[in-house]
Amino acid sequence: MTRSPRPIAAATAIAVFTLAIGACGNASRDDGAAAKPAERAALAVARGRVDVEGGLLDLTAPRDGVVVAVDAKAGERVSAGEAILKLDPRAADLAVAAAEAELAQAKAQAGVSAARLPALAQQARRLAAAAHDGAGTGQAADEASSALDVAKAESGSAQAAVAVAGQHLAAARFEREQSTLLATAAGSVVARDVQVGDRVSASSGKVLFQILPDRPLIIHAELGEAFVDAVRPGMRAQVIPDANPARTLDARVLRIGQVFGVARRSDDPQQAPDARVVDCVLALDGGSLRIGQQVLVRIPRQ
Repeated sequence: MTRSPRPIAAATAIAVFTLAIGACGNASRDDGAAAKPAERAALAVARGRVDVEGGLLDLTAPRDGVVVAVDAKAGERVSAGEAILKLDPRAADLAVAAAEAELAQAKAQAGVSAARLPALAQQARRLAAAAHDGAGTGQAADEASSALDVAKAESGSAQAAVAVAGQHLAAARFEREQSTLLATAAGSVVARDVQVGDRVSASSGKVLFQILPDRPLIIHAELGEAFVDAVRPGMRAQVIPDANPARTLDARVLRIGQVFGVARRSDDPQQAPDARVVDCVLALDGGSLRIGQQVLVRIPRQ
């Protein structure tokens, strides 16, 4: 009886398939083995967070008062020096009016004092000449000279009162200017926590507006103590967002801190809870990231 060659062919196919699977497995292990040296090739790896140079701007109330106008909303752009909030100015207006009246009164008094000086000076000269020629007494000349000195002192005091009143007016006007909150830099309003009718206080420290200024984005990375001496400003780096590990952005090291602190962003279970790190600041070469976004920073061997 002739045996069919099918079992032999099937066995051959199974053997070939098994070899192929083994080859693929070896290839995968080889790829993994190749990837590990590539990771070890990094000079330093650090956890980081996206920020803006100088940080977000927190604006608080310039003085105590009741809000009468809010001129900026979250999401809107503002210019440097733009008015974004106004407080009730009536008390400040009254203070300015009172200071203006004080200054006007001081100037008037100074004018009166100054107007007396020419006549008293002339009288003192005339009596002094008469006493010299024997036509008058020395006492009269002395009294005229003393009266002139008193008038000069009064005039000087009046001028000083004018200066003081001017300072009072300047202070009152400055206080009135504090009724308006100005944007300290151009940027976007990312948060607003105030409404018309709210009573605000300068001493409370409550943030009324938070502005993202038009400044370059940076990365604050926690550089481990073992890497500090190896990393230098100007080195190239790669930034990988946690939310999208397949994405890589280019960056460069701007500066390295001089003070060690405790790691706060590490997710490495093998890292000691009191690991010492230094703030490493990197500049992004383009790309769109958001403030507060968590990233991984890799600094390749240069």
